[in-house]
Amino acid sequence: MAGGRHLLDITQGDIGGKSYYRMGVLGFSNIDRRYEFATFDAMNSNSMLYGSGPLDRPVRVIVLSGTFTDQGLLGEPFVGKTIPMRTIIRIDGPDRHEIELRFDAPGGQRDILVDRTVYTRIQG
Repeated sequence: MAGGRHLLDITQGDIGGKSYYRMGVLGFSNIDRRYEFATFDAMNSNSMLYGSGPLDRPVRVIVLSGTFTDQGLLGEPFVGKTIPMRTIIRIDGPDRHEIELRFDAPGGQRDILVDRTVYTRIQG
């Protein structure tokens, strides 16, 4: 999208028998020399915003960090808390990518795998 400057990712389907929807927009800031990623889903009314560290060259593993205010996704004790999170994008090749979402629970468990999606190109 946007003249090839941004990648639009729309993921939808069922998870655990419930409808799931997420839209993500990934771009690279030429000024900041970093990737920026914004996601919007039907599980939270807030958006999730991430950024990578500065990069000198293209990479096959993009690590983006950010925070969000939990609305109960991690359970009642975390409502209203700021949750550190990471999205890790692995580019395995032109036909396969993996995206992981990981959270750190305040005062608790670290590096919780919340979601892992594998994208495979199907030649038609």
